[in-house]
Order: sequence, then C-alpha cells, then structure tokens
Amino acid sequence: MTGTQPWITGPALDLSEHRNNTACWAPGAGASDGFDGFGRAFPAHALEPHERELRLPSGFGRGEADNVTCEGQTVSVGDEPTVIAIHVVGAGTQGVVREVFRLHPAGTGTQGADVALQLGDFLTRGHVPGARCYQQADFLYDTGGRPEPSVWPRLWHATARLAEPVVCARVDLPFNPDLHLFGIWLTPADIQGRTP
Repeated sequence: MTGTQPWITGPALDLSEHRNNTACWAPGAGASDGFDGFGRAFPAHALEPHERELRLPSGFGRGEADNVTCEGQTVSVGDEPTVIAIHVVGAGTQGVVREVFRLHPAGTGTQGADVALQLGDFLTRGHVPGARCYQQADFLYDTGGRPEPSVWPRLWHATARLAEPVVCARVDLPFNPDLHLFGIWLTPADIQGRTP
C-alpha cells in the first residue's frame, strides 16, 4: 500500500511529544531498542511513502523516536471535531494486541467513548481479525542490525466506529508497552458515508 489511503480525512494527530521508541532503521544507523527491546527493527525505506501521512519526524530511521510505545499518554485533538471513527496504524509485540482507547469530549459532565482496537504483531504474517496490513517491509533488521530477508515485518491499520458521534478534545491511549502506534486519525461526522 502506498500513497494516501482512502480513509485519510485530514492530518494525523500530532504524536511528536509522545514518541518514545525508535523502531525504524536506515542503513548505517546506530542500533536502537527496536520494536521488541532487543533491536528488531523495521527498515525505514519501507515507510518513506507514508512519511508525510504518518507525520514521521525528519531524520526518522536515524535514531529519532518514530512511534509511541503506549503508556497511557493523552493526545490532544486540537479543534475538537465531532467524530464517528478512530483509525490507528501500528503493531504489537508479543502477539496480537487488543486494547481500549478513550475519546474524551470537550468540557466536563459529558459522556466520552471507549473503543477497542486490535493490531497484529509486527511479525504476524497471516490474517488479523479487525485489522489489515498497512505496510509490509521486504526484510527485518535483526538484533545485530543485520538484514534478515526471510522475515517481512508489517504495520497494521485498524478502525473502530463509535456507537454515537462524540465531540473529541483528547484521546487516552491504553497502557500496554507491547502496543506501538505510528499514526492516529479521527473521522469527522460530516463525511459519515466515506469510511470503509
């Protein structure tokens, strides 16, 4: 998959202050913790077509933190849209990850929305219910920083539709360090018929 995806309705939420993990490497880059804490990493060139879409940092693949290891962070939404769906791109480690995200409305005393999303492990090759492959790389950097061509890591895309529209001011991420997020989007209610 390359280019802008059909479910993209605007810019991804700004994750820059929450990125705390480096999971992508470019050739010659120094080793990092990678996806799993042992240095297994996604080749940066495989995400270059999505660099703008994911709002990846400049210099990603060369030591810049490029994803959020979920530890209960709160992500500000900004203009507080009325939303009907949330989309995430990322991957798990230690298996398929299913977690709950909380969308908070503006103000107090109003009901928010809890939504469950499921993403595949970055090494999952098969089908993952509720998710689809966002991007697959043609090799994996192993724990020593060597290309391993027999392993094709993946990032996944998952969508959750809300039962009712919510005016969203912020999104609480789950607390699960095995969940790595590269992008989050919210679908506004005024384009209801266009989400897959």
